[in-house]
Amino acid sequence: MTMRAALPNLDTLDAAALRTLILSQHEQILHQSEQLASKDEQLVRKDEQLASREAEIERLFAGWREELATCRKFAPAARNYAAARLEADVGMRVNEVRMLDLDDVRWELGRFGKLNVRHGKGSRRRGPKPRLVPLINGADRNLCWFIEDVWGQFGDGPGRPGVPLFPSERKCRDGSSARATADVFRRSLAEAADRYLPAWSGKLTPHVLRHFVPA
Repeated sequence: MTMRAALPNLDTLDAAALRTLILSQHEQILHQSEQLASKDEQLVRKDEQLASREAEIERLFAGWREELATCRKFAPAARNYAAARLEADVGMRVNEVRMLDLDDVRWELGRFGKLNVRHGKGSRRRGPKPRLVPLINGADRNLCWFIEDVWGQFGDGPGRPGVPLFPSERKCRDGSSARATADVFRRSLAEAADRYLPAWSGKLTPHVLRHFVPA
């Protein structure tokens, strides 16, 4: 219905009633304009907040990355960095990350490659829900660096079925590498936040980090 159709018969109104009607319509238009402006301001503030948070996360990883050049144990430190970077880049859960096998990296799929996430969070009583996760937002470069330059330092063989993508320094009875635990990743992220993002000290967890996926 148009505004003209909603108006009463103007010929039957006296000057005072007509003036009241016009002012009322004008107030409605102003109110609608204020609502639209308020929504625009909220969107702008949200974009600014997201940009600020993305800058903070990048500052965290920049400091963490520089630390790798001088740390005492390079391989586990680089593993923890790469796992956290993966959580931030593609929004994966910490348990999904630690349960990845080397064979779950499918470089042949899509433009950047994909991860075969076999232990995703499922609905109630249905168990894990598998899915393919594209290696976007630079996750492909991060993972390629880790596999080519770091992974081999854990001493496991890439041809063994079920070899973990993020191995632990501990070995299984057969000499193969165990998986790094979720607690290791949580602790390393918390320590990095203490050093390079103190405003988030005690608050930055893998669950929080995975929600910082760039737009």
